[in-house]
Amino acid sequence: MRRYEAKFIGASERDDNLLSVLEDTHNGDEYYLLPIGQCEYEGDVYTVFSDAYTGRDNRPRLTILRVVHDAKTGELLYEAVRNRRLLRRVFDKFYDQYTETYLRDVEQGNISVSID
Repeated sequence: MRRYEAKFIGASERDDNLLSVLEDTHNGDEYYLLPIGQCEYEGDVYTVFSDAYTGRDNRPRLTILRVVHDAKTGELLYEAVRNRRLLRRVFDKFYDQYTETYLRDVEQGNISVSID
């Protein structure tokens, strides 16, 4: 089974957000993604990204990639997660972690929330 990998090739600024520019290691296509956070699941580290450009329905799309290092070069790579169950488990772990951090920030007054 072919591994789908991308390497970090730089950063770009858009609307006051720092985007990661990833390049597909097989075809050279570039992707502009907004890193949201990371989580660890069963000994692997995963980065969660939001697409920099939303689709026609204007809903953001999340991309979850496993962080790997090339054994020969030590280069940081991101590997596509192909297993749907694993993808769901990683997302659930990230969501729980993200929600916990957000609620703690609200309690500590680091984030203000207003409900109209």
